[in-house]
Amino acid sequence: MTKQKKVVKKRVGDINFAEICKQVRFRTNMSEKQMANYLGVTERNYKKYETGEIKPGSEPSFRLAGLYLAFCRINTN
Repeated sequence: MTKQKKVVKKRVGDINFAEICKQVRFRTNMSEKQMANYLGVTERNYKKYETGEIKPGSEPSFRLAGLYLAFCRINTN
């Protein structure tokens, strides 16, 4: 009998949104208020994203991803 390796997939829930929010904000030199306005959320909720109290919904997540990708393209050209 041969042993098969178990493939462990990373689940979406394992993404550290708090760390991603901080990194994107620092890399784009935005204040918490500016980032909250960009994502279309309150500053209070954005602060909760950065502390990990809550996770962003789908719309703020897409905007955050777009901002991160735009930043990466600018710095690679």
